[in-house]
Formats: sequence, structure tokens, C-alpha cells
Amino acid sequence: MLDIGKFIVYWFFLAYTLYRIGKKLNIDKSYAWYLIPIWNLWILARKSDMKIVTFFLPISLLIMLEVLAVPQRALILLLKLILSSIFIFKFWGSVAHKLGKEYKSYGVLAILIPILPPLMLAFDNIDKLFASTSLYSLSEEEKQILKSIEKPMSEVDKRAYTIVRFLGWLLILIVPSYFYM
Repeated sequence: MLDIGKFIVYWFFLAYTLYRIGKKLNIDKSYAWYLIPIWNLWILARKSDMKIVTFFLPISLLIMLEVLAVPQRALILLLKLILSSIFIFKFWGSVAHKLGKEYKSYGVLAILIPILPPLMLAFDNIDKLFASTSLYSLSEEEKQILKSIEKPMSEVDKRAYTIVRFLGWLLILIVPSYFYM
């Protein structure tokens, strides 16, 4: 059974993660706006140039399939899986693309491990938070040295692509063996 306390902590952390992504996209909304379900995703989708049809069509079809109380046949479950996968791929891919990351790798990674792309997008430069405090101030020369040795943003995309490839091979090896046991 789901503990309500864990759910509340998870919900507030997820809202904070989306809030951080929104700040990177220059969205001027308070944290409270990200606590509202579906609206929090719509805020990010509008700023990441996602079309309204691409956002609402899969969500409305999924809700319609649930409301109609269609018997849970394999075809309906497959349709739900395909619709939610398309939405997740397009949503996180477009948000990542707007932040300068690889569209496809973040989209695929979001399908395989849904919590990982929001965390990677929200907390990818946490070290810069400490660089802005007065205790850790650098001279201009030291900043230039740090900029010269920083990894380019494509390294993050390469890591995401490597994770996706690894998980893909893992799924190819594990899923068939699950059905033959």
C-alpha cells in the first residue's frame, strides 16, 4: 500500500525538479504553479515549443480509454503503452532540445527510466550554484581556466546515449528470458 507521506514528499520533489527546469527555460512562475498536475507539464510544454495537439491528444485519449471502462484487453493496453510512450518521448525530447540537449536520447531515456531525464535536466549544473556564493569567488583568470577545462555539453548527451544503449541491450537480453521461464 502506498504511504501518503512518501507520496507527498515525492510530489513536492517532482514539482521542485520541474520548477528548476522551468527556471532554466526562463519561465517566471512560482513553485506553487508546478504543484498542479498536468498544468505543471503544460507550462514546460508551451515554453519548449511543443504543439498543443501533440500535448493534449495523447493525454485526452488515455483519459478517454480509462473513463470508458473498456475491458482491459491486450490491444487496449498496447494502445495505452504506445500513446504514453509517444507523449513521454515528444515531451522530454522537446524540453531537452530547448535546453540545448539531444532530442532523441532524452526522449528514449524518458521512456525507459522516466525519472532520469527530469533529474538530469534539472540538476546538471549544481556546481555552479556554489560558484556564485561569496565564499567561493574566483578571479577572472581562474574563471577562464575553469571554462577551458569544462566538458562541452555534448558530453552529457553522450552519457545519456550510452545509458540508453546499455538499457536497450539489457532489455533485449532480459525481456525474452522473462517470457520463456
